[in-house]
Amino acid sequence: MREKMRGLVLTFSVVMLLLMLGTPASSNIEEIHLRPRGYELDTPAYIVSPRNARDTLALIAEQDAELKALREHITRQGEDIRALNYDITQIEENVGLERAAWTQKNATLAKEVRRLHSPWALGFFGGYDPIRREGTVGMGLVFSIMRF
Repeated sequence: MREKMRGLVLTFSVVMLLLMLGTPASSNIEEIHLRPRGYELDTPAYIVSPRNARDTLALIAEQDAELKALREHITRQGEDIRALNYDITQIEENVGLERAAWTQKNATLAKEVRRLHSPWALGFFGGYDPIRREGTVGMGLVFSIMRF
């Protein structure tokens, strides 16, 4: 994602640079004159008509506004990416905690299942003896032959 964004910014910068370099050549170059030193100037300079100069300055101002808008957009995208990265980190941590809880619960349930599948158990029982006319209560180790 970063390389794609860098590529887009680089492409945009190169296109803008080429457009800026080609702007003087795309206008009417017959009106541009090189004045030699000493002709109302201290150094040799290109003289451009006021209309062409205004057009060039307007184009530069437009491109500057576009570059500012693109920088703001890239900054917002960077903030969005940082927020997403934070959210993904939080989700990964939560998934890890949930997986640990599942593993612990699974171990507890497996232990319970092993205990319940054992045929041996400690049993309480009671009964009434009608011949002797007395009740009986007891506790003992029982082996389960059939469960229901």
